[in-house]
Amino acid sequence: MSNPAQTQCKRISKMKLTFQISGMTCEGCANKVKSLIQKNISINEVEVNLSEGIVNIKSEQLITEIDIAQLLNQYPKYKLIEHANKENSKKTNSFTLKTYYPLLLIFLFLISIATWASNFKIPLFMSYFMGSFFLTFSFFKLLDLKGFQMSFSNYDIIAKKIRLYGFIYPFIELFIGWLYLLNFNIIITNTATILFLGIGTIGVVQSVLKKETIKCACLGTVFNLPMSKVTIIENSIMVLMASSVLIGKAI
Repeated sequence: MSNPAQTQCKRISKMKLTFQISGMTCEGCANKVKSLIQKNISINEVEVNLSEGIVNIKSEQLITEIDIAQLLNQYPKYKLIEHANKENSKKTNSFTLKTYYPLLLIFLFLISIATWASNFKIPLFMSYFMGSFFLTFSFFKLLDLKGFQMSFSNYDIIAKKIRLYGFIYPFIELFIGWLYLLNFNIIITNTATILFLGIGTIGVVQSVLKKETIKCACLGTVFNLPMSKVTIIENSIMVLMASSVLIGKAI
């Protein structure tokens, strides 16, 4: 009688997964992508089909889209576009709540702090929430500034062209956060927020529409969050809050 554990081990060792990657234009690119993916010790074999932009791998364990995106993160030219293994995609999508748990937890903390500090006054709540939001998110980015810059340059329209922007981005967030907490000029602060996050959202939308699987850099490199519609919603909420403050001020 065969051991169930051994049977399971054999099944996993034969796991075959297929990924579609853009940016490969020559044999050199194919070899580079292959070498990057092979850095994952769980991957036993990598085959690259250059003409179709397909990468087939054999692995001892389940390799997700985010795992591959992280391996390619060092070279923004190569992007994971679409996962061709439907079974694996379903498994990855089923953990959405678990994946975004850190982000949801942070938002709950920020909401509770802003509610307590504002004494249930909506204008103050919005200022404290937005200020805490920028300070908290800049903190996580600053924990690994270089890592954030590399991830951020994969999708942000400015950071792709200006490397320095990825390094100063967390400091801009930090600055705007203090403007909110210090109740600095409402018009200037909220206008800056709309422009700052509005421009940043463009790159996020482009990546989501292209179905690129990229690690979201909103919380730096501390948490493994995928780029998705959640990121767009997060930025949109902040832009809407800033816009509502400006509208309320104008009325």
